Amino acid sequence: MQLASNHDSIERRGSKDDSQAGENKLVELLANKYNVKGLPTTLLITYHIKKREFNKRIASLIDREAIRVETSTVANGNVRKAYALSPLIMDSWKK
Repeated sequence: MQLASNHDSIERRGSKDDSQAGENKLVELLANKYNVKGLPTTLLITYHIKKREFNKRIASLIDREAIRVETSTVANGNVRKAYALSPLIMDSWKK
């Protein structure tokens, strides 16, 4: 029984590292491929993960102020959402 609980804590640690790596990949996509701003659908398709995981990582980046949400109104009156890197992150990731 104790082995199972040790195994669970190791898995959690691993998933936290995976989450950090996933967040870094999102920042890298925004900085290098999408020129600082990307639409949620486009990022999700390019990133190749489940929507739930994508939303968790985006929410974490928003909480840490690494990215921000920008909205605009399109011709038919719908609101379009885009994720943009914060200026400080943008400067450090540009190559």
